[in-house]
Amino acid sequence: MTKKKFLLDKLGRDKAIELFKNDNCDIKFHVIESNEEYLEAITKKIFEELEEVLACTSQAQLIEELGDLDEILDALKKLTKIDQAAINESRKNKREKKGGFEKRIYLHYADAPEGSWMYNYCLENPEKYPEIVDEIELP
Repeated sequence: MTKKKFLLDKLGRDKAIELFKNDNCDIKFHVIESNEEYLEAITKKIFEELEEVLACTSQAQLIEELGDLDEILDALKKLTKIDQAAINESRKNKREKKGGFEKRIYLHYADAPEGSWMYNYCLENPEKYPEIVDEIELP
């Protein structure tokens, strides 16, 4: 039987080895022992699952991929010992303070006065919020 080797290089689900063996695949793997390596693998997997969510072309696909994303986020919460109740409380507080996303507001830019919260926040995060020095054309 001819076989081809494919690079996977990612965190696998708990039944992955069994599934590969049932498909007559030879699999090279290791069990992650350190929390640091596990956190790195979870982080990488979150990006993988998010890309899959964004590539969905049907609601059925979207439901499946959101489930996968939710599963890996649960692994992150378990590793970091953060329970869902704490997250729900944080969401509630933020929603009360800043609102949700139902109004579909899209922010283009802010002219922030020196010393304001927004001014300082943007200066502290220039990779996310670069200063506009030339006029830009907006939709």
